[in-house]
Formats: sequence, structure tokens, C-alpha cells
Amino acid sequence: MIHVRYGGGLGEGGRASGVWILGVLNKLHCKVFITDGHYAMQDGDKSAMKLYPNLKGKPPSKMKEIRMIEGRKWSDYGDVRWYILE
Repeated sequence: MIHVRYGGGLGEGGRASGVWILGVLNKLHCKVFITDGHYAMQDGDKSAMKLYPNLKGKPPSKMKEIRMIEGRKWSDYGDVRWYILE
């Protein structure tokens, strides 16, 4: 699963950070998670979880970092980290 520069808004900023993705990683049996770590709960995230309650869940208890790419080399929005989910 890749969670980098999630959202949109064409310069106005997104209305969802995709924080709900953390709650489905276990359910999807995800093995590798790539993320920029921006998880601020926003209205769009709340709306998605209200509309689709199965998105609610616990994030993985153990994530082992295996790689880091400097933000300027990916999206220039912070470092991007690769995790193995245990």
C-alpha cells in the first residue's frame, strides 16, 4: 500500500489525509506500507468512515522501517518511509 501525498484540492488543500488507510492495512493483509506519514484526521476521512464503517480498524501494532527516501527525491513533501508490517 502506498500513502504519499494523499488528498487533492488543486492548491486549496485536501479534505482527507487518508488516515483511514491505517485501519485497513491488517484487514487487507498488507505486507509493505510506503508512507510520507501525514495522517491528520480531516472531514473527508470522517465522512468516509461514517459512510463505510468497515474502514475503521486498528493500525498494525508493529511496523519495521526498511527504507527511507528523502522527500526531495520523491514528492518534496517529507521523507517517504517503507515499512514491513509484522
